[in-house]
Amino acid sequence: RIESDVNYCTFYFKEGNTIVVAKNIGFYEKALDSYNLMRVHRSHIVNLYAVNKFIRTDGGYIILENGDKIPVSSTKKELLLERLSSL
Repeated sequence: RIESDVNYCTFYFKEGNTIVVAKNIGFYEKALDSYNLMRVHRSHIVNLYAVNKFIRTDGGYIILENGDKIPVSSTKKELLLERLSSL
């Protein structure tokens, strides 16, 4: 997954390591969309294959394989559910 902090992004890898890069999340949103990575919130891009479940309460969030809890924007919820169902 990728988490944004203004003009920096932190990449979180399955193995547990992280990398911080000096580009904004919009750059990665466009570049990685065709690889089943999706921006689900203004500050989060996730690998759709790593999503374990979608929780509708508390505004909506997803739980990833590693247990990370990621908020889902109300504007991204329907598209997320569509893309998850097509995997």
